Amino acid sequence: YYDAWGLYFGSSYHSTDDYGYRDSGLSVRPVQGAKSVTMTFDANGGAVSPTTKVYSINGTYGSLPTPTRSGYTFNGWYTAASGGIKITASSTVSTSITTLYAQWTKSTYTVSFNANGGTGTMSSKTVTIGSSISLPKCTFTKSGYVFAGWATSSAGAVAYGDRVSITPSGNM
Repeated sequence: YYDAWGLYFGSSYHSTDDYGYRDSGLSVRPVQGAKSVTMTFDANGGAVSPTTKVYSINGTYGSLPTPTRSGYTFNGWYTAASGGIKITASSTVSTSITTLYAQWTKSTYTVSFNANGGTGTMSSKTVTIGSSISLPKCTFTKSGYVFAGWATSSAGAVAYGDRVSITPSGNM
């Protein structure tokens, strides 16, 4: 891999900007460039280890670190914090990219409703982590029973009343 072409006077290298045009002792040879690049991984609000890794230029990335971020799903490594080009294990390493940015999507949870021996159906609700939802009015029926509230397990105690706002921290 060559970075550029350079001018040599004898054994001394000069950039093409140093001398302009000269005739005596001038030769043009390729200038050997870097054979590797140190890539920095920016977790973009998350955590990653390692934070840097050396790659061979024109090779592929191979294994990339997997960052973590509570409440988010990792979408991949990109050339920009937002937008950019997605970089995968099979992408070619170049000197023009020295930082890769993690991109994320907020995690979602599903709140499901179970009749717990009653009859009827109710649609599940999807909620983004950190967001709240209002529980719908219970439409289940069970002969001889009055709805007391929502529990998080079939034998659990009532945790939520009908039509209350909750902020779930996981699937319910």
